[in-house]
Amino acid sequence: MRFDGKHFDSMDAPENLETANVRCLFEDHKGLIWAGTADQGVFCFDGKTWRMMNNGLPVLHVRSFTEDHKGNLWAATLGGGIALMDSTARDWSVKTIRQWKALDDPFMLGSSVRCLLRDENKIWMGSDDGLYCYESGAIEKVMLEPQLQD
Repeated sequence: MRFDGKHFDSMDAPENLETANVRCLFEDHKGLIWAGTADQGVFCFDGKTWRMMNNGLPVLHVRSFTEDHKGNLWAATLGGGIALMDSTARDWSVKTIRQWKALDDPFMLGSSVRCLLRDENKIWMGSDDGLYCYESGAIEKVMLEPQLQD
């Protein structure tokens, strides 16, 4: 279904998208609509046609998207790390914390990334292990300190 502000119109979608458990939607700077699902991977809508975009995607469970200042699409996957799609390509590449910066703890971001958010030139990543921030090619775990209540 599509809503133009006044009317709902039906749209053709691939059969596997019609039955997919859609977890997130994102519109990129080109106006493409991205749908992440719990078991079918990623679909992209260009205004006319839905296409499955799973080439190189590490797992089919996608929870969140964001876009960096260069136009690269980031996908948070459960169990597959952060998948990146270069703005000029249509294939995914996979990144983990260890590929950006060595950390003392053995946790790799690939285990369960839940959400992504772009804030100017930073990408914030929420996972079961905490909060991470990517900036200028480096990633750091954000240490959150509890606030004491009076």
